[in-house]
Amino acid sequence: MEHLLTEHLLDHLEHHNLINDRQYGFRKSRSTGDFLAYVTNLWSSTLDKAGESVVVALDISKAFDRVWHSSLLNKLQGLGVVDTLVKWIASFLEARSIAVRLDGTTSERHILQAGVPQGSVLAPVLFLVFINDLLSIANSDLHCYADDSTLHRSFVPSARASSARVTELRQSTATSLSSDLSNIIDWGNANLVKFNSSKTQAVIVSRKKDSGDFPDFLMDDSVVNVEHSFTVLGVNITDSLKWCSHVKSIARAASRRLGILFRAKRLFSASQRFVLYKAQVRPLLEYCSHIWSGVGNVGLRLLDRVQSKAIRFIDSTDLTDNLHSLHHRRCVAALCLFYRYYFGKCSQELASAVPLPLVYNRVTRAEAECNPYRVRIPRCRTSAHSSSFFPRTAVVWNDLPMHCFPSCYNMQCFKTNVNKLRF
Repeated sequence: MEHLLTEHLLDHLEHHNLINDRQYGFRKSRSTGDFLAYVTNLWSSTLDKAGESVVVALDISKAFDRVWHSSLLNKLQGLGVVDTLVKWIASFLEARSIAVRLDGTTSERHILQAGVPQGSVLAPVLFLVFINDLLSIANSDLHCYADDSTLHRSFVPSARASSARVTELRQSTATSLSSDLSNIIDWGNANLVKFNSSKTQAVIVSRKKDSGDFPDFLMDDSVVNVEHSFTVLGVNITDSLKWCSHVKSIARAASRRLGILFRAKRLFSASQRFVLYKAQVRPLLEYCSHIWSGVGNVGLRLLDRVQSKAIRFIDSTDLTDNLHSLHHRRCVAALCLFYRYYFGKCSQELASAVPLPLVYNRVTRAEAECNPYRVRIPRCRTSAHSSSFFPRTAVVWNDLPMHCFPSCYNMQCFKTNVNKLRF
């Protein structure tokens, strides 16, 4: 029953574009990688133009437990959901209780007036409806992946802007962010949601040496802490958009996990060790690799060493001889994402970030043999932007042979064809 209602409710919301385009959580053809691909491209392009971006990671305390039932039902009605379904959802939420069981003793049960039942099929969609209007109250950009909310604002001074003009732009940005944070706090108070200002962090993405002089901005009457780096959806983002520290951290985490498996090596057969590596270690080495794989050879070699250790752990050439290199898998993953974005199977803003198609006034024989989906390579002044997802992947995309592309959109066919290439 939940599956059926969830499908119909999502169809209604998506068909009428009722969910904000900047919400990436719990929606088809959207992922954490999509969220990060868009925002990092935005910040790196700003950096490339000698601009600055201020990024604020917001922290919602117990987000799924703070969904106020009365407010949620009113919002469902406001989105055009029929009364019978609203009543069904009200019945679905009411009279739910909670208790704590410890050492065989259970506490008294307490009736809940807020929160969606975590683990249920319908709960994520209800949460999206509840938080949807939050994304439209800020003048700056506000992106969400479920309850992970990121507020950011960028500015690019003119080429001959004086230091006084830069200071003026910074002050204007800080004032605007303070206003947006005040609006967010007001929204939280109106919807009984608490934003934890003490855990809110900010990073100023800039190449300027005096970025530490950025004016303070406030949240709930307290100054927001500005750090050199912070973590968004499992990826560590620094104020220079360099990924060395993130790659080192995932190499350490993967090595630590592989070390545990090494100590239990004798308990498993070679085929079991092969499955354990692919299930428990390799995902750490590949999560959102399209974001950070422009880190450079020194950083990537750290990850290759982990796979080399894993090959010794598996200890079976029959299994490991056909194991693709991490570089190959990163290239295939990035190209598959680029393919999906190129054909618009993503958010509208992410589709608009794809480089424009390459058009020739005169077609030569060599150009006729190339794939027709080639794009313009973005011009980059800085390594931070040239190594980011879109400029870096566009170069490989343009070199793909024609036979890689199926006659119509087919992700599985495209991935199979690209996987046969050697990277």
